[in-house]
Amino acid sequence: MWEALKFTARLMKKWPLRSLLTILHVGLGVWIVATILSLNLQATEALHEADGILGDSLAKISAVNQTESNVRIAHFLPEDLAKLQGSGHIAATFILKQLNNPRIFVHGLTYDVSSAIEASAGYGRMMQPRLAEGQFFTEVDQKQRNKVILLSEIISKQLFPNQSAVGKTVGLGGRSVQEGESYEVIGIYKLQSSLWDSFLPESHLIVPLESTVFEGLPPLLRPRYHQIYIQSKPGQVFQAVADAQALLTNTVNREVEFRPEYFSDSNFYAKQWVFNMTLYLGAFAFVSIVISGTGFLCINMVSVVERTREMGLRRALGATKTTVMGQVLNVALVFSVAGAILGLIAAYFSTSPLLELFVGYTSYSELAGNWGLHWQAAFISFALAVVTGQLFSLYPARLVAKMSAVEALRN
Repeated sequence: MWEALKFTARLMKKWPLRSLLTILHVGLGVWIVATILSLNLQATEALHEADGILGDSLAKISAVNQTESNVRIAHFLPEDLAKLQGSGHIAATFILKQLNNPRIFVHGLTYDVSSAIEASAGYGRMMQPRLAEGQFFTEVDQKQRNKVILLSEIISKQLFPNQSAVGKTVGLGGRSVQEGESYEVIGIYKLQSSLWDSFLPESHLIVPLESTVFEGLPPLLRPRYHQIYIQSKPGQVFQAVADAQALLTNTVNREVEFRPEYFSDSNFYAKQWVFNMTLYLGAFAFVSIVISGTGFLCINMVSVVERTREMGLRRALGATKTTVMGQVLNVALVFSVAGAILGLIAAYFSTSPLLELFVGYTSYSELAGNWGLHWQAAFISFALAVVTGQLFSLYPARLVAKMSAVEALRN
């Protein structure tokens, strides 16, 4: 192999432009294939990860007014969750509500939070947020409307850099520090996968349900909620939704209907999108490989033709057909490896911004993440470059090996 490297180096010195074009042909193909494979592999892994948590058992039921198109009416109360315990198909339930333009106060400073929710205690049992430290609030915290709060890691690091936020106190709500309520931080969590955003709102802070509501509020003025989230037992999501609809029927009037939504459906459409994009972009990658291989073949053919007398001399000195073929293939291997390395370097630095830009303009922008060059994509594209280089060099190698020494020297 060392001899092949030295011989290829002499060829590069003799034909620098041709050698550069050969390497660029291979590198371009590897760059395209590695980028497309990285998109497919990382999107598929993200979907499987989201599916593996509650993908086939998560649903939500909305109360929708039948007389006003697309207008959702809030009809559920936290007490309605207890009614769902009568179903043998339901494992857990919760209610959540997004807080509008929440503000938090720390050390006399005011911060606007982009997204926040108040949720019932079942959210912690059902969604199992990844806690970095601390704990989730309990049923007791919810019933007593305890002023406790969980912060995302991002918010925690911004508010309390280089220290733990658990046990600290922050103000929440109101227009000023004096108007805000004091909440104790009991936990820090990592943000959920962005694939959940279309089904569950992303949140940077979580407080117990109704903890932001004035305790002396009359029953008729208590907030009501238009959605209930349900976790079914494995494989029983449709039965769980049917039970929930039957058990909740008495909580609403006749003008309201129940509309179930399933997380598995939204994930299914995302998987179909990834599959279709893979086919479309895969065809593009195949064309790029063929073009790259064809260019590689043409350049090799020219090189072999120019070296015909050299090969004839080697045959006259006793070199076998296998030796001559091996020399041509070894040169092709060196060029393939060099081109593959160049393509992978380009993919390493360009894959992340390219994928974010591409996915960001699609209907599934939530798939976009902190993606880069996937190791499996790098391995497959490298192997594909080597195999393609050998296949497209096989014909010129056999062509020169079939020539007799006399014919080669004459040419």
